[in-house]
Amino acid sequence: MRAHMKTKLLLFILLSLPYLSQAQYEFHRYEDVPVSLNGNALSNAWAGGLNSPQFSKIDLNGDGLEDIFVFDRIGNRILTFVNENGTAGAMEYNHEFDYVAMFPDSLKNWVLLRDMNCDGKKDICSSRSSSIMVHTNNGGGELSFDLAVDKLFASYNLSGTPFDAPTYCVSVDIPSIVDYDNDGDMDIFSWTETGGTIYYYKNISSETGNCEDLTFKTVNRCYAKIEEASESFTMFLGDDFDCGFNVVDPEFNGEDTRHTGGMLLSIDLDQNGILDLVVSDVTETYMIALLLEEGTDGLDEAVELHLDFPATFGGSDQVDMRVFPGGFYEDVNNDGVKDLLACPNGTVDTEDNESVWFYLNNGSDDLPNFQLQQQDWLQETMIDFGRHAYPVPVDYNGDGLMDLVVSNKEYNQSVDQHYSQLALFVNTGTATEPAFDIVDLNWLNLPQYSVESVFPAFGDLDNDGDMDMVLGEEGGILHYFENSAGAGNPMDLSLAIAAMSYEDNSDIDVGQFAAPVLFDINNDGTLDLLVGERNGNVNYIRNNGTAESFSFVLEQDTIGDALATNFLGIFGNAVPFFWRDEADEIHMLLGTETGNIMHFDNISGNLEGTFNLVTENFADIWEGTYSGACMYDFTGDDTLDIVYGQVGGGLAFYRGGDLIINTPEINELANLNIFPNPASDLVYVSGIQALDAGSWLRVRDMLGREVVAQKCTSTPNCPIDVSALKSGWYLVELRNAKGAVIGTGKFAKH
Repeated sequence: MRAHMKTKLLLFILLSLPYLSQAQYEFHRYEDVPVSLNGNALSNAWAGGLNSPQFSKIDLNGDGLEDIFVFDRIGNRILTFVNENGTAGAMEYNHEFDYVAMFPDSLKNWVLLRDMNCDGKKDICSSRSSSIMVHTNNGGGELSFDLAVDKLFASYNLSGTPFDAPTYCVSVDIPSIVDYDNDGDMDIFSWTETGGTIYYYKNISSETGNCEDLTFKTVNRCYAKIEEASESFTMFLGDDFDCGFNVVDPEFNGEDTRHTGGMLLSIDLDQNGILDLVVSDVTETYMIALLLEEGTDGLDEAVELHLDFPATFGGSDQVDMRVFPGGFYEDVNNDGVKDLLACPNGTVDTEDNESVWFYLNNGSDDLPNFQLQQQDWLQETMIDFGRHAYPVPVDYNGDGLMDLVVSNKEYNQSVDQHYSQLALFVNTGTATEPAFDIVDLNWLNLPQYSVESVFPAFGDLDNDGDMDMVLGEEGGILHYFENSAGAGNPMDLSLAIAAMSYEDNSDIDVGQFAAPVLFDINNDGTLDLLVGERNGNVNYIRNNGTAESFSFVLEQDTIGDALATNFLGIFGNAVPFFWRDEADEIHMLLGTETGNIMHFDNISGNLEGTFNLVTENFADIWEGTYSGACMYDFTGDDTLDIVYGQVGGGLAFYRGGDLIINTPEINELANLNIFPNPASDLVYVSGIQALDAGSWLRVRDMLGREVVAQKCTSTPNCPIDVSALKSGWYLVELRNAKGAVIGTGKFAKH
């Protein structure tokens, strides 16, 4: 699975100790840090944002109420929301990340939850190589899905010779999966290979007496007697289209043309007992409703066309999205009547933070009356900054509490108008209980500079006691904003250098998507620039100036040979974050195009060498592609917390937890025997055969801090007074006069 309720990572603050390579922290996804916007608490603040969501209902927790499952086409992300109030007219859905791990991690492009095997439980239908994959829900008290069919097959008879082949649904499309003929099993409607006509795959499982078989027959290749034009959203029906190949032995005899994508939704719009069709197209902004009737030949055929769906059916606003809208028919407000959720289905130029149009159905399932309620349903309860979100910690107002600045790739105002912003989160909580108030969604008004894909870095570059800012952007350029506020005051930043340069006056330009960090990586007392870029590398730009006056030179374009993981072997979109552990060793997190967070060490004193890749999946966190993460002890418990952002435009908060010690691994490395264990006052270290002059025993706590240091002058047993130590695990190292570790062990203190 991509993520779990409890995730683990190597103990970053003790990585300099070789015997602790198997010590781990436990991380918990933490929803309880309050976030408010405009004085309103965001009930699902850390859910992660939405871009091109697809909605289905399912009972996640077995309480009899149907909850909400969301699949976002952009990033192939899953979000789950528990229905907290089943009262008619009530809508209270709370994000519960735990259920994500119960769904398979192979889902891509589109996902619809339907009861495919007639057992009363929702199964998973999803995209698979221009066909349909099905996972059946085999859970009892807890969700559990098993792969039923990798590709769903159907019987065909196109030229008089029957054969079986996969059902067809190209990945950009979304089919209609519904019990069309009211026989208890789910039928399928999808665009044909030509893209102009529609397949009707009849489920004959109920006729065969075994729904588990998932048996389908292709009974129509020109369903509803309609055809969409190959180059536009024009629909041909009635006398405009001769569907001679429709039935018997349905076969296409026309020209092989193909539109590039569409969605089908089946709803009885006029209460005539026949499911009508709502259709969208990848190139258009609206949805078409086609009313169907039974024709003289017994086949359904379209008799009316409405270009303003759903305005005709309730008088409300029609769907009008930037491109490629889709529709989902589910009971949102628990009144027993299905409502309409209209959402973008594209992967570019989506509505970003207004991509869930909620139409309340004041009618019935088979005679709807749709009324538009809002365009950001569910999104209004969460942090959602359009496309991508990258958190950066900084104490904005000098009050000693760490705040956050969150950048994004873009908001899409129109097809040709994109812009980036910075959001300012002020920490209004305490040192142990953080709480954030989003005080400015357009901090510093960056759209005035016409920049996109911005990324901020903070540090005191002029040694005046306050934090300045370097801003990276899509063009690879860096901009310098100087802070004139003075120490202890809220930031007052103004653009001082529009395009930063090297000391030879050439422009600093790292290529594309510059993601800078200000960090003294060479320990010379000045802040250097470490800049990630689209190609997946991190540029090392050394500060050759002074603490008061910076001057930069390019040292390496790929420091440590570190490259972000990617999909096609081309880019990577590196987003770095650096920190020092308690032993003053440097570590790097690297956000990636794939969404994993990479962790590197062996950086200190090794700037010209190759960094050590500890793991490609730091903390086992994955919540979406194009990731970026930062760490800070926001909760004041001496463990670092993680704030993680990704393509959805939202954030996730992971709280650091307790240390877990993998005892067999540590014992394998240890050569010191420590007793009694657990101990109260004194422990004795044995197994020491010979000592160099100047040898020391050092005791460290779980955070790597040295709590006892003493010479060991007696063998074979050397006593250590631990009476003043708190309860917990402690680690002992024996170092020789040269400082090398020659023995290790562990003990517990009562």
